[in-house]
Amino acid sequence: MIFSFALIKGLLLLLPFNANYDIPGTITYLDRNGELIGQHSYPGPEKTFIVRTTCSTDELYDTASNKVHHKMRGRSNPITPEQAQKTEDLIRSKDYAGAMKTGNLVQLRPLFERKKDIAFFSQDDGRGEDPVNDSREYVTVVHRNGSREEKKGDVFDPSKSGAECYVPGSSIMYSHSHPSRIVLQGDVEYSFYPQAPSMDDINTLAAGQIRVLFGRGTNKVYIYNSTGVIAVLPTKNYSQ
Repeated sequence: MIFSFALIKGLLLLLPFNANYDIPGTITYLDRNGELIGQHSYPGPEKTFIVRTTCSTDELYDTASNKVHHKMRGRSNPITPEQAQKTEDLIRSKDYAGAMKTGNLVQLRPLFERKKDIAFFSQDDGRGEDPVNDSREYVTVVHRNGSREEKKGDVFDPSKSGAECYVPGSSIMYSHSHPSRIVLQGDVEYSFYPQAPSMDDINTLAAGQIRVLFGRGTNKVYIYNSTGVIAVLPTKNYSQ
């Protein structure tokens, strides 16, 4: 959710959700910045893990004194750089079991789903120049019956309002984006804030739920739960 007053209305596509699309036999490990640091074979479906972020709240959100910004900006739940380094060193030394025991790894969604999400969310090209495609939120939903739904939000002007997505209660997981559109009016620059998960995005989650947000203006993917942002990586690395 990003600062706004409207709901998503447009339905684009309904697709079957099939875990058999997973690529079997490989576990991939990414460091805290989303770079590949380890990979090994195993007898099971594809899995990818990323080391938790070390970025503080101030590093993920600007520190503007504007009261609206402070109300909307979310929070980070990082580990220390020392904890991250220890976990990454264990992976590089192929002590994968030891790395898992640290509790500092976050599992990403299946690879086939990550690729579909990137293709869909990239309709906002991240440049902030397109008054249509860069001015709306995009949402992908997986329902309890296994179907996958893709939605486009209405177009908004960041100098006038924000954007908000509606996620059906029948969903078991979803991902959404924050638009990249930038509007200049004289010496004032307007954009959609925040690009990372807002406080509303975070506070709506129950304990144990994990969600994914595409900040199209920052070109980053944020993984978050009810405690805050727990992992961050460049969008291009999300599908490896």
